[in-house]
Amino acid sequence: MTGTIPPLGDADGRTTFPAHALRERPRALCKDEAVAEDTWLRDRLALDRTSLANERTLLAYVRTALGLVAAAAAAIHFLGSPWVDAVSWGLVAAGIFVLAYGLVRFGIVGRQIKKASRRLPPANAGGDPSAPLGG
Repeated sequence: MTGTIPPLGDADGRTTFPAHALRERPRALCKDEAVAEDTWLRDRLALDRTSLANERTLLAYVRTALGLVAAAAAAIHFLGSPWVDAVSWGLVAAGIFVLAYGLVRFGIVGRQIKKASRRLPPANAGGDPSAPLGG
């Protein structure tokens, strides 16, 4: 078969293909249009799952930051001694740091997901089975 890309084996012995082959020539991997569309759909759904996981991770950072600030407020309110106040303000600072880190991390990963999404070939929008997938 001329024009096909040879499979590569991974550590588990499964057959894999280079990522650039999926971006550049989805038809080179298979002759069947349905299999090529299935590959595209799997990649698109994987990006959607990754995006949702990024949002869940941001919410976990927000929840942790809120918990630290709430613990500090409770300690100040119920245990009003000078050393508890110092520790509580440290917890507030830690909560602010965790929130800032989570927001920055969310932005970085979100940009990486968008970049990967742009590399994915567009779907066959015309519905013509004889049209190439990549454009």
